[in-house]
Amino acid sequence: MSGRYTQEKAFEGHVMRRHVTRVRVRERAVDLRPFVFLLVIATLALVLLTSARPALGLSLDLTPRQMAALSQNVMTADVVSVRSHTDSVDGIVTSVELRPIRRLKGAAGQTFTLDLPGGTVGALSLVVSEVPQFVPGERVVVFVSPDGRTVAGHRGKLGVVDGIVTATGEPLALLEAELAGSVPPSADALADSLGLTYAPDDGVDTPASEQSVGVLAVPSITAISPPAAPAGIGAIIKITGSGFGTYGSHSSVEFYYRGSTPIVASGSDIKSWTDTQIQVEVPVGTVDGYSASAGSGPVTVVANDGTRGAGSAFTVTFGYGGSRWADPTQGFRVWENTSDCTGEGALVSGAAATWSGVSSFELDYDGAAASPSSGNDLNEVWWVSSGTTGVLAEARYWYYGEDLYEADVTFNDSYYWGTGSTSSNFDVQTVALHEFGHWLTLRDLYGDGDAGDVMYGTCAPGTQKRALSADDSSGVRWIYDNVDVAPPVTTISGVPTGWRSAPVTLTLSATDDTDPITTYYRIGAGTIQTYTAPFAVTAEGANTVRYWSIDGEGNTEGAQTATVDLDFSPPATTVNGPASGYGSVELQVAASDPYSGVTTTYYRIDGGATQIGTTVVVTGLGTHSVEAWSRDALGHVETPGPAFVTRIDPVPDIEIDRLSGSDRYQTAAAVSAATFSAASADTAVLATGAEFADALSASGLAGAYGGPLLLTKRDSLPSTVEDELERLGVESVVIVGGTSAVSDVVAARLYTLGYDVDRLSGSDRYKTAAAVARRISQVAGAPTDAFIARGDNFAD
Repeated sequence: MSGRYTQEKAFEGHVMRRHVTRVRVRERAVDLRPFVFLLVIATLALVLLTSARPALGLSLDLTPRQMAALSQNVMTADVVSVRSHTDSVDGIVTSVELRPIRRLKGAAGQTFTLDLPGGTVGALSLVVSEVPQFVPGERVVVFVSPDGRTVAGHRGKLGVVDGIVTATGEPLALLEAELAGSVPPSADALADSLGLTYAPDDGVDTPASEQSVGVLAVPSITAISPPAAPAGIGAIIKITGSGFGTYGSHSSVEFYYRGSTPIVASGSDIKSWTDTQIQVEVPVGTVDGYSASAGSGPVTVVANDGTRGAGSAFTVTFGYGGSRWADPTQGFRVWENTSDCTGEGALVSGAAATWSGVSSFELDYDGAAASPSSGNDLNEVWWVSSGTTGVLAEARYWYYGEDLYEADVTFNDSYYWGTGSTSSNFDVQTVALHEFGHWLTLRDLYGDGDAGDVMYGTCAPGTQKRALSADDSSGVRWIYDNVDVAPPVTTISGVPTGWRSAPVTLTLSATDDTDPITTYYRIGAGTIQTYTAPFAVTAEGANTVRYWSIDGEGNTEGAQTATVDLDFSPPATTVNGPASGYGSVELQVAASDPYSGVTTTYYRIDGGATQIGTTVVVTGLGTHSVEAWSRDALGHVETPGPAFVTRIDPVPDIEIDRLSGSDRYQTAAAVSAATFSAASADTAVLATGAEFADALSASGLAGAYGGPLLLTKRDSLPSTVEDELERLGVESVVIVGGTSAVSDVVAARLYTLGYDVDRLSGSDRYKTAAAVARRISQVAGAPTDAFIARGDNFAD
């Protein structure tokens, strides 16, 4: 396993190349000054003690275009063969033969060979962090630096499956177009690269008979228990929710890894799967040849039909690499050969002592290294002037058979090292502390919630992180001292689905690696109880039951919840309506049930037949009684309460006429026609039909004139009004209201029709009403009484 720190912040101009050898190395490789803000502290990796032993190194967080700018060759290629052999300089080298499919940068050729340090020859293995793994037959996009290695370590190899770049999820054709600087491919070409048939939109809607019906259930997570656990140790978490569907070959749980790339738990990682609950192991995995760990971030359920729900937060306390040193005491030596700072050996030793202080594993400083090299049976740390392009530190691990017997760390002396006291250098102790964590087989974490951990995979120049977090410490204690760091997992049984009409008994059980386990529960806002035996939930309503456990090491599980819905009571029903009426009375029956809900409402009139419904029509002269009651979803039937009494009286013998039109203007004309005979009015009063105030005050004026009150629109005189004025034989029209109410367009129309036009108005409705009152006095004489009402509302 290996790891790295990645630079988070820009620090232009601060990474200084102070030695001649460093300048030559940088010039021979590539000038990184335009990309100095992207410099990353590379990983040191301890490898899994398995036959594959994938390197766990972290890579530069560069975009493909940025990696291409640092590359001498960029190509899409198929891996033809992978062969490891001994080498006099690197010890073991793996030659990867590639067959280029498309050359995106660099010279053309039929084949291309990458010679990468590391590999296995017989029983001897060398693993180098940041070096990606290749598998014969896979298709890849590779970014090759001038020194013949992949740019930015393992990030310089992108896997391609079915025309999709696995690291980014984008079509390969789009990536190739971007790197080549060409026009993006057409839809036909893109579809062809994906093995699809492109069908353009012809603008024709799909017939309803061919459209999909129904709505797919979306996986929804309501809780994850425990809310935090390690990755790679077999820890199992329980995910509860809905819409998970039935488990199938495409069902999975995605854990956060880095960016948009998840760590996928499927197959044997899934311990159980129902539509509402999943038990899954917190995973580690390999992403494009890099040994990755789930990190703190959203967990997402993917149903078998591919439907993906929203993510739910989960914390990974540490990631385990899967191996331990056989000897828990390891010595190391340091060659203090960088001129950037003094005392680098003491800084490295300080990092080692920090780890040694929290577990039985010890990293002991054995003094200065003399002529350090890889493969000499010594664990050594030193600075080199020919580091890999874009990589700040690199680790090499030697195995013989299954035994790790040497680990070396080289810092790239092309970059400026120090104590992190300024933004111009990287802190040796911070980086060494992180890298020694990999020596102890802890993996990198990348979640936002992991930022406080030493094993968080990114760092910035000028940063000092020299103390372990509780999660860092718990990881090494679990690996080397067998200290239980995972909380118990408690399950509950007996929880009913839906409402129940009797008390419910619940059973709790907890599992953990450490005894004793104490389990607690709490019903609603009641007292916390220690669980000793199954318990009953008896209160009517929706009862929330919380439960959790604590193991012998004090690891506390996050509280889980279950809901028990109990309904013991029938609904409550009331009858509402008038106490009397003419001919018939309509009553409304209202029923409520706060728990399981009302299913049926019944009623009977005067003790007659039982009927179903909520609207009751009572007929027949005399007094009648109405009884009503209801049933709830659990079958509880209410006992009818006091009857509602209403009286039916005979309909009075009253003649009713209705005056109306299709709108207010026609209605006013209809009132006029019903009141005044033809050629019976000399004067008519006209007011706006858009507001009420002028027309109300004008009604008295119309009475004084002995003529009708008609309504008009602001900018046009309705034809029905014109017809009524002509029928009445009107000679004069008095307009009540200013031009904002009845415009001069209407007045002009009246003049055109041959009427004398007079306008009464004021600056507002109140002054208009006063003008109308004065005119009434002139026409009918001074009144002895006056009525005053508010002018901003019409009711009074």
